[in-house]
Amino acid sequence: MLKNYFKIALRNITRQKGYSLINIIGLAIGVAACLLILQYVFFELSYENFYVNNDRIYRVKQDRYDNGKLSTEWASGAYAVGNSFKEEIPEIEDYVKLVRNDAVIAQVDNQPVQVKKVFFASGSFFKLFTYPLLAGDGRKALQEPFTAALSESTAKALYGTTDVVGKRLNLNQNSDYAITAVYKDAP
Repeated sequence: MLKNYFKIALRNITRQKGYSLINIIGLAIGVAACLLILQYVFFELSYENFYVNNDRIYRVKQDRYDNGKLSTEWASGAYAVGNSFKEEIPEIEDYVKLVRNDAVIAQVDNQPVQVKKVFFASGSFFKLFTYPLLAGDGRKALQEPFTAALSESTAKALYGTTDVVGKRLNLNQNSDYAITAVYKDAP
């Protein structure tokens, strides 16, 4: 019975080629669009699921209005905003300040290496963002000034190993950081 249905379908496709081509292309575009939408939805719903207490983590956004019109949006704020929020709003337990730098030159064994996507973070980073640590102590990792935590892939790219806690990292030939932790790459 099923074999007969396929024969009839194939016969109709070969008899009405133009109509069949339009239907097949439309079906392919529809399926592709559904798959892309499904992939986007799954990504958005699972983006931060690997953090513990991810339902309690929020991002502060700053908007700039010129003449009553939104002109610029930033996912940032002044450094003092976090401390002020923590003092004035009792529901805020802690905050992390992140500053992104897209192109940093690191000195490793007196050799310059360009590192993309460097984030400078305040000391409570590992308290809020629960990256699994491969080396170091998350409670102490970024508590002191001029300390750094490297991702697993960055540590391997710069030093060839993840055993880098205690080593020094020079950034842009003017800032020397002590590496205090290595964390697993984000999924």
